[in-house]
Amino acid sequence: MSLESDQKIREGTEADIPALIDLFRQEVAYAQQLAGYYELDPDFDWTAYVRDKLGRRNQKVFVAESEGQLLGFIYARITGYTPPQPPKSLLKRLLRRSRPRPGLPLKPFSFGVLDQVFVTPPHRRQRLAIALASEAMRWLEKRDIQRIEIGIYTDNLASQALYGELGFETYRVLMQKSN
Repeated sequence: MSLESDQKIREGTEADIPALIDLFRQEVAYAQQLAGYYELDPDFDWTAYVRDKLGRRNQKVFVAESEGQLLGFIYARITGYTPPQPPKSLLKRLLRRSRPRPGLPLKPFSFGVLDQVFVTPPHRRQRLAIALASEAMRWLEKRDIQRIEIGIYTDNLASQALYGELGFETYRVLMQKSN
């Protein structure tokens, strides 16, 4: 994956928060155009939102940068399933009046998610999204994550082609019904 000589992919930092806020806002507005079913909260705390994404152990934000300007980002996280555990203390067990949830008949597992990907319109079609996704996938693979998912709107054919190029395959279709 070769980028232009002045472009690089790196981990997002606290110093990037103002620029990342702008990119996350653009990404959410773009997703709203594709989905069209939700409204944005005008009082949303974007700083806390971005800081949270930068500050957790099982998630990362990677940015594409050129000459000090952020051109795009990807947000990757590790999630999975852990069966519910009964409370360890006797007091907590006694206070729990309902029976514990049985959980699912599954062993614990983890998988990676490429959750939000955005490249500014003037910098699209330069393979920045592929470079960002490749860096995020390397980070997940270093953490021994064997399966990675990404959700793509059905109308976003460019993203479907891009992730197909990276080896992603459709394995599930999420459907909705509006009343």
